[in-house]
Amino acid sequence: KRIPFGFKYRTLPHFTKDDYSPEARGFVENSYLRGLTPSEFFFHAMAGREGLIDTAVKTAETGYIQRRLVKALEDLSARYDGTVRNSLGDIVQFLYGEDGLDAMIIEKQKLGILNMSNTAFEKKYRLDLANPPEWFKHDYEFGNELTGDRPSMALLDEEWERLVHDRTRIRDINRSKGNEEMMQLPLNITRIIDSAKRVFNVKANDRSNLRPSDVIPAVQNMLDNMKIVRGTDP
Repeated sequence: KRIPFGFKYRTLPHFTKDDYSPEARGFVENSYLRGLTPSEFFFHAMAGREGLIDTAVKTAETGYIQRRLVKALEDLSARYDGTVRNSLGDIVQFLYGEDGLDAMIIEKQKLGILNMSNTAFEKKYRLDLANPPEWFKHDYEFGNELTGDRPSMALLDEEWERLVHDRTRIRDINRSKGNEEMMQLPLNITRIIDSAKRVFNVKANDRSNLRPSDVIPAVQNMLDNMKIVRGTDP
């Protein structure tokens, strides 16, 4: 920013009138180490004083803006129905933060299914009761009984289709990140499962006595109860 003319047609008495050269309009070429000329010393002091005043004014303005924001928002709260309301009960947001998620507990988590091949995904998550794997009858208490059981096969096929659909949807959401497997999620699913296994003393090599007809509907009911935006509106 060039120094304006403070005297008649010049910035300082050190210069001739109508001098528009950089030196006459406030350009400081030398450093403190090399030594300032008298005019540079004045220009430097003027710029420094202006900078201090500008900083003080900006601090006061931003402080006042912040205070007004705090006063305007201090009576807002998130209610149990998911809305954000003021002290009069007027709705400000129908959903907290427009997504219902608390940003303080969102974690970056790895989802291995994003970059997993279709073959590896099917091998890990699909169970075909018509032709079960070798470990099924040994590790599962009702293995012989469930082999070829049509109602259980229908449940597991529905669950598999749901998993494939969910994986495709997550991939579409995460497509802009390329091959990155990390996503910001409000629940650490792996930690919840590990905590449940520890609380109920479930070991990885224990034989399971849970039927698909018990597990799959229970999981689906839990997911239905966890819906953030309820209703059928598109």
